[in-house]
Amino acid sequence: MTMDPDLHNTNTVFVEVPVTPNPNAEASAPVPEQETKDKVGHSPSGSISSVSSSESTEKLIKSLSMGKLDINKDDEPPLEPFTVSPIQPASPSVSSLLPKANNTPKPIKFTVRKVSRDTIALPETGKAQNKEREYAYGNLPENREKAKERKSAEKMSQLQYSQAKYDQYAARIEKINKEVNFLTNLLPPYNVEIDYVTRTKITKAIEKLRMKQDEIEKKKYSLGISISRLWREHDENEIFVRSVSGEIDSAPLTRHSTNVSELSRILTGLRDDYEQDAAEFELYKSRPVPEEALIEQLELVSPKSERDDILEKLEQDDHPIDGAFAFWQAVLAMLMVFSTWGANAAFGVFLNYYLTTNSFPGATQYDFALMGGVIVFLAQILAPMTVLLVRIFGQTPVHLTGICLQTLGYFLAAECTKLWQVFLCEGVLVGFSFSLIFIPGTLVLPTWFDKQRATAMGIAVAGAGLGGLVFSLSLNKIIQETGDQRWALRMVGFITLAVSLFGGTFLRVRTPKKSKFKDRFNKDFIIKNFKIVFDFRCFDNYPIITVGVWFGVVLIGYIIILYSFSSFATSIGLSHTQGSNILAILNASQVVGRPLIGNIGDFTGRANTSVAISIYVIILIFAFWFNTTTYPALIVLSVLMGSAVGVGSTMAQALAGDVLAKMGRHEKLPAAWGGLNIIVSCFCLPAEVIALKLRRPHSNHAYAHTQIFTGCCFLMGLILMLVCREWLVRKTFESRRSQAQETLNSRHNMHLRRQETPEVEDDEEKDNDQLLQARVERYDRLLGGLLIYFIIRMFYPLRV
Repeated sequence: MTMDPDLHNTNTVFVEVPVTPNPNAEASAPVPEQETKDKVGHSPSGSISSVSSSESTEKLIKSLSMGKLDINKDDEPPLEPFTVSPIQPASPSVSSLLPKANNTPKPIKFTVRKVSRDTIALPETGKAQNKEREYAYGNLPENREKAKERKSAEKMSQLQYSQAKYDQYAARIEKINKEVNFLTNLLPPYNVEIDYVTRTKITKAIEKLRMKQDEIEKKKYSLGISISRLWREHDENEIFVRSVSGEIDSAPLTRHSTNVSELSRILTGLRDDYEQDAAEFELYKSRPVPEEALIEQLELVSPKSERDDILEKLEQDDHPIDGAFAFWQAVLAMLMVFSTWGANAAFGVFLNYYLTTNSFPGATQYDFALMGGVIVFLAQILAPMTVLLVRIFGQTPVHLTGICLQTLGYFLAAECTKLWQVFLCEGVLVGFSFSLIFIPGTLVLPTWFDKQRATAMGIAVAGAGLGGLVFSLSLNKIIQETGDQRWALRMVGFITLAVSLFGGTFLRVRTPKKSKFKDRFNKDFIIKNFKIVFDFRCFDNYPIITVGVWFGVVLIGYIIILYSFSSFATSIGLSHTQGSNILAILNASQVVGRPLIGNIGDFTGRANTSVAISIYVIILIFAFWFNTTTYPALIVLSVLMGSAVGVGSTMAQALAGDVLAKMGRHEKLPAAWGGLNIIVSCFCLPAEVIALKLRRPHSNHAYAHTQIFTGCCFLMGLILMLVCREWLVRKTFESRRSQAQETLNSRHNMHLRRQETPEVEDDEEKDNDQLLQARVERYDRLLGGLLIYFIIRMFYPLRV
C-alpha cells in the first residue's frame, strides 16, 4: 500500500507496508482519493471509533503476522473504519507496530580526544595534502610560539615553587638538627641529674626526630632530582619523544606503572627494611649497657647532697669523655678482670693436675670439677649483692675486701691437706672475692665513656683471655718444676694481689660520692636500692627468660670447653705442657674475640651475631673438635674456638637490653642484669661435673660424649636464640607497621594548601603514600599467625 502525500492534510490514517514485487503482475495504478475515502470510510468528524479501532487493529496485525496481506487480491474485505475519540487517549499507532523500511544512515558521534601536532599526511603517499593543511589547528606557527612561551612560563613558575619547597626542607632539617643537639645536651654525661625515665623519653624523642629528619631528607633528595629535571627541560636539553617528521614533541618521557614480580616485591621490601635499619642504627648502637643503666637508676635514690657534689665535680673535672684518661680507666678495669676471670680461666691446669694425681686421697674427679663450678656460681650469684655493697660502703672498701679474700683463699689453699679445706679456700673464698673485685671496675667504665662505650667494655672483658694466657703457661711450668700445685697457688695469689692493688689504686669514679655514711646506711636507702636491683617483675614474659636460659646453656658449653681442653689434650697422648699451651692459645684468642664479637653485634645486631656465632661453634665442635687427634690440629681449633666461645658472657646483658627496649621497659634493665646473673649461676655449678661424668677414660675416644653434649648445648642455645630473634623481629614489624599506619592516617586527615603548580609535591606525596601503604601491607603479611610466617620471622634479614 502507498500513501498519497496529498492525504497528509486529512485525518485519515494510512499504513505503509513494504510489498514484495510480483514480476507477473502489472504495475498497480494509484488509488483515487475519493475511492480511497469510500473504502476506508472517512468520517467528516475527524474521529474514529475506539471500538472499531481495536477490532481493526487486531485483524490487521493478525493478517500481517500470518503473511496473508496481499494488495493484489480483489476479494480482500475492506478495513473497517475506526475513529479516535477526542476524550479517551489514543491507542498505539498502527504504523508504530509495523516494521519500517528506514534506509537513512544514523549519525556517527565522536569526541575529540587529542589534537595532533604532527603533519597531516595522505594515506596513499604519506605526504602532506597541501600547504593550507600542512599543520593541524594546534600546530600553527603563531600558536606554537604562544604555546612555547606559555609552557616556559609554567615551567619557570613550577621551578620557583619547587625551589621554595626545597629551601623549606633544608630549613626543617637544620631545625631538627638544632633540636637533636639541644636534647642530646640534656642527657648524660652532660647532665647526670636527669632521671632514667626522663632520659628514656628524651631518647625516644630524639629517635622520632631522627626518623622525621630521614624522611625529609628523602623528600629533599627526590625534589632535588625533580628540580634538576625541570631545569634541563627549561634549557631544552631534556630527551623528548620525537615524531616521524623530526619535530620535537613537547611532552617528555614518562613512567608507567607495570606489574611487579613477586621477587621484585620481596627485594623492594628487604631494601626498605634495610633503609629503616640504617635510620635506626645510631639509636641501636647508643643503647645503654646494663652497667650504665644500673648506675643511672641507683643515682635516682641518692641523697640530694650527693647529687650536688656530683654536679660540682663534673664542672671542675678536666678529663673529657672518651679521652685518653677514660681509656686508661678501661685498662685498669681490664686488670680487675685479669685478676679474677683470667685467673679462673687457668683453673683447667689445676683440674688436669688433680685428675692425673692423687693429691687428696679419697677425692673423686667430680669433687674437683664441682670446686671449679662453685667459683663461677658464687661470682655470678653475688654480683647483684655486690652492687648494693658498693652503694652502701663505697667502692674502695668493697674492693679491698675482695682482694683480701682472694689472696687469703689462694695462700690457704696451698697449705691444705684435705679435700674440704681446699674446697673451702680455693672454691668458696676465691668465689666470694671475684664479684667484690671486678664488679666495682665494671661500674666505673660507663661514667667515662659515651660513644666508645662498646670498645671500652671490650677492652675490659679482654682481661679474661689475657689472664688465661698468662696463668696457663706459668702454672704448668711451676707445677713441673716443683712437682705439686702449692707454689703454683702461691704464685697466683701474689700476682692477683699486685695487679688488683695497682688497679684499685688508680681506678677512679668520674662522679665520686661525698655523702655521709649515715645517709647511705639506713633502712630506706637500702630498701630502695634493693628494689632496683632485685625487681624480678621484668621476668614476666618469655623473651627475657629465653635470653636467661640461652645464657646459661651457652655458658655450660663455655665452661666445659675451658676446663676440658687441657685434659682432652692429655687424653689423646699429648703432654701436660702441650695441654697448657692449648689452653693458653684458647684464652689468647678470647682477647681478640670478645671485643670483636661486641663490635660486630653493634653493627649487625646482637641477636643476629649470637645466632651466627652459635652456628659457627656448633660446626667447630661436631666437624673439627670431634675429629681432632693431633697437636697442630688442636692448636688451630683453639684459635678458632677461642675467638667465639665467649659469646654468652659478651652478648647476654646487651640482648636483655634489646628485649626490654622492645617492651618499653628500659628502667628494668638493672633488675634484668641482676636476674641474669642469678639464673646463669645455677647453670654454671654442675657444668664441669656433667662433662667429667660423660667422659670415658678407658675408651679410645674418651671425650666423645662430652663433645656431643657440648655441641648440643650450643644447638639448644641456637634454637632459643632463634625463638628470641623471632620475637624481636615481630616487635620490630609491629612498631614499624604502627608508625607507617599512623603516618598514613595523619596525611589523610591533613588539609594541604594547594598551590598554583603543585605537580611536584603531589607526585612526591603520592609516592610516599604508596611506599607507606606497601609497607603496611607487607608487614600485615609477615605478621601472620601461621607456622610458615613464624619461621620466616626467625630468619628474616633484619638488624636485631
